[in-house]
Amino acid sequence: MIRYIERHAIDSYWPIVSEYIEKAIEHACGELELQDIYQKLHSEEMGLATITESEGITAACVVEFIDYPQKYAMRVVALGGENMKSWLPELLEFLDRWAEENNMDRIEQMGRDGWIRVLNEYGYQKRYTFMTKELNHG
Repeated sequence: MIRYIERHAIDSYWPIVSEYIEKAIEHACGELELQDIYQKLHSEEMGLATITESEGITAACVVEFIDYPQKYAMRVVALGGENMKSWLPELLEFLDRWAEENNMDRIEQMGRDGWIRVLNEYGYQKRYTFMTKELNHG
C-alpha cells in the first residue's frame, strides 16, 4: 500500500523513513541533506509517500514541487527502500494520480543512469543529463 503522509504526521513517520531517504540521497552530489528534506516536508515544498508491505514500511519516496514559469512539476528527489520490484509499478501509478489530482504538468526524476533502464518501460524518457563540476574557492 502506498500512502501520502500529511504534514502533521511527518514526525511520526520520520524515524522510519529517514533511513531510506538518507540512503537514497547519499549518491547525490550534495544538493540536499536529510535535514533539508525534513524542513521542506514541513513547509510543504516537498511531499512524502510511504510504501507498506506485510512487514511494515519498506520504502519512502520524496518529491519536490517545482513551479516553472510555464509548467508545474513533481520531481522525485529521493526514492529508497527494500524489494523495489514488488512496489515500483504501484508507486509510479500513485505518483501519476497524485500529479494529476494536483494539476501538475509533468513528473520528473533525477538519478543515476541505472534509472533509465528501470523507468523506460513506464513511459519515462531521458531528456537531460545533469553534470557537475565542484569548484574549490580557497
